[in-house]
Amino acid sequence: MNTMIGCAQSLIIDIGYPEYGATINPTKSLTNFECDVSGISIQSIGNSHEFPYCGFTIDTRTLEIRKDLTRFSTRASRDIINVEYCRRPNHAFAKKMSSLMAFLFNKYLADSDLNSKHTILQNLYRTFVDIGIRFVFYAKFLRRHRAVTQDWLQYVIIRILSVANERLQLYTVNIDIEESKAIGYRALLIVLSRKPAGYQNLIVWLNQRWSRIESRYQALAQCISKDNMSEIIVKSM
Repeated sequence: MNTMIGCAQSLIIDIGYPEYGATINPTKSLTNFECDVSGISIQSIGNSHEFPYCGFTIDTRTLEIRKDLTRFSTRASRDIINVEYCRRPNHAFAKKMSSLMAFLFNKYLADSDLNSKHTILQNLYRTFVDIGIRFVFYAKFLRRHRAVTQDWLQYVIIRILSVANERLQLYTVNIDIEESKAIGYRALLIVLSRKPAGYQNLIVWLNQRWSRIESRYQALAQCISKDNMSEIIVKSM
């Protein structure tokens, strides 16, 4: 951020919007440079280049946008899941997971005009980790009232992968379908392996799919999966 623009914003924080009776609390503000307002030191991101904003981080050097999982809570994800016990609960499960993928993997994360290929794939990986955790919790709650077959779980995953590919084709120009599948298989395998009970057949099926393309995309998937942020989230399950 340009320092002059930052100083102007600091003045706005100091003055607020008196015509609307609105003030801005400097103790809840954040900048990427050192700044004082009315003797109060505004919190800064320090030496970091990742500026947090509404579930994303903005790289202050390149302006690339990444999915931010630092405030992700597996407990919160579990608590906010709304499991539909309707006439066709399995169909509702598939629809909800597909809709979540479309919502979570949005233009800001997938747009090649904003982000490099590596950043887009990292965003995709983090989104698959997020979806995978919600997938596990939803299936767990659904099984208490209705049997969910392995074939149906496979169908749900295929739907999720399909939606991810649709988003990539809509916003990205340099990533093919097989690359996104490799990332999806890798992420979902890591998540499901943390809670393998009841998913043994599904894990075998994912491993079979992954093994078909592993030789081409192993280095890519391993590079993306060495994402400290995602590793911490998965271990907290």
